[in-house]
Amino acid sequence: MDFVITRTTDSENLPCKEAKCSTATHVDRRTIESLEEARIKLGESWFSEGTNHRKEDGMVVRDMPKRKVWIVEINGLEDLIRFQYKYGELIILESGYKEYPLRIEIYDDYRE
Repeated sequence: MDFVITRTTDSENLPCKEAKCSTATHVDRRTIESLEEARIKLGESWFSEGTNHRKEDGMVVRDMPKRKVWIVEINGLEDLIRFQYKYGELIILESGYKEYPLRIEIYDDYRE
C-alpha cells in the first residue's frame, strides 16, 4: 500500500531514501453542513476554485489541483515495523489526498 510520507521537521523535501515523488488531488473539507450554507459562509470564491464541489459525510468538499507529494510503499505490518526501526517514531494519519488516503509522518521533532 502506498502512503504519503512526511517528516515533522520538513514536509517539502525528500523525507526518506525510500520515498518517490508523485502527484495527488488534495481534498479540501470544510465543517459546513450544506452547499447553500457554504455559499453564505465561504462566498462564491470558494466555488470558483477547485472542482467537484459536493456534500460528503456532513461536510462540504472540493477537489483541488494536484500537488507534489512524497509516497512510500509499505506492504504489511512487518514492512511498517522495519520502517519504524529505521526512522524512529511514526504517526499514521489521514492524508487529505484522494489517491493516497493515509499519511505516515516520521516524528523527528516535537510538535503540538
